[in-house]
Amino acid sequence: MAEDDLRVRVRYALAVFPALMRESIMNDESFAHHASLISTQNITLHKAGVSFQRGSFYSGIRDALALSDNVSTITDDAGQDWLVSIENNAGQRYTRLKSNDRVIHLPDFWALSPDSNTRMKEFEREVCELNFIGRRSQEFRDLLERGPLDEDQFDLLNLEFDATPVKVAASIRHSIGSGGSSIEELVPGNRNYFERLVGILQANDTLYLYANNSAREHVDQLFSWDHDKGIKCALLMSSHSLIVANIDIKLLSAEVVEAAFDWVLKSGDFISKLGAVELGLRNLDLFPQLEPYVESIIRQVILDDPDDESGRFSLLSALVVMVSGEVARLNILSGSSPFWVRLAVIAHASLIEREIISSSLSTKEIVSWCLQARGNFYYWKSLLELRVEPRWQPDFISSSQIRFEFLGRISSACAENLEKIKTESLRQLLLGEGGKRFTGISIYISSWPFRGGSCARRRDASRNIFCSTAGVRAKEY
Repeated sequence: MAEDDLRVRVRYALAVFPALMRESIMNDESFAHHASLISTQNITLHKAGVSFQRGSFYSGIRDALALSDNVSTITDDAGQDWLVSIENNAGQRYTRLKSNDRVIHLPDFWALSPDSNTRMKEFEREVCELNFIGRRSQEFRDLLERGPLDEDQFDLLNLEFDATPVKVAASIRHSIGSGGSSIEELVPGNRNYFERLVGILQANDTLYLYANNSAREHVDQLFSWDHDKGIKCALLMSSHSLIVANIDIKLLSAEVVEAAFDWVLKSGDFISKLGAVELGLRNLDLFPQLEPYVESIIRQVILDDPDDESGRFSLLSALVVMVSGEVARLNILSGSSPFWVRLAVIAHASLIEREIISSSLSTKEIVSWCLQARGNFYYWKSLLELRVEPRWQPDFISSSQIRFEFLGRISSACAENLEKIKTESLRQLLLGEGGKRFTGISIYISSWPFRGGSCARRRDASRNIFCSTAGVRAKEY
């Protein structure tokens, strides 16, 4: 009872602290073990409707992993005995619980195995599958080399796995598929996740330094992890053209690049489509087969009506508002430069957009829900950020403003790579008959204070995301 009282007191005390400090305390293994923060008295398998005492459950798992026949017995809270066995099906290990005619399949608890080879083999498989790298990855690798994890360490490891973009995307997909998504399920409350999504912001980083160092290293690491998945992850960071400029698709094969552009055209989020256009135009001399994909993506952008609540610009705008508002409410990215927070927020909003587009959900209803749920948090947080970033107004995330930013960046990329465009239909689409008109936007090239949309070259540009068209005078026809 005293242990339960301590756990309750600690949880109430932690609720007073900001999320970032609370996360740091929770990640301290010695403190977590002392205060029993992670452990609970029971482990409940909700779908099966079965509950076990935590200690006996893990003891049974350890026995099954250690015994020669891989079989042990545990008793649930109702007094029913269950046989625990380690099974292997087509090279995939799993844990099976069996009681009379009831069978429950659970994942393999390899981190609790007494066999070092099993632990390290399975850990490296997870690292490869989830792209779980960095300081925390090395810490758990060291722990696993020394021996089996205890229950608290095992729970912490699974929390770290859950905070990877691969796991988060799968969780969002499952949440949307179940038809009952909540904001808590869509937006992780973990700073580590956002750092794994867009790279770690170093102290005193400006946008220019971040894009040319941390972001470039992050993209290179994604490519070294998996070419196909890596380029899709990298394109989530396309909310600024300077970051897109550090995505070097020359490192990839022509087959991988074309497959990625085909996926972006058919299933990609709008931020990835913008990045693909800039990447494609810049690399047409090396990958001329990308030209029809670029043209088709540009037409998708042109045809989307920002005033249509069912449109993609409206969906992107609403998702950014929702994610930004929830991140502000949780206060998990406090202390970071607003440009990096905005980049992370837009990248995650785009990740959610991918899963929504692949489902059959009504985007109009999602737009309304997002704005109502977290619109106030987004608005007030944006106003507070004006103290350090006066060029970003809350209304800059409106669907119509995003459309102008997209068109401006596409026209900038066109101007820089005009000689690489060979298809007459794409030239007509981008330039029109007079050579200056682009889909309803009149661009006065001589008035540009910079070229190629890389406004971070300007002294004051490191403050902005979505600022690439600054200085481009435009008007609607």
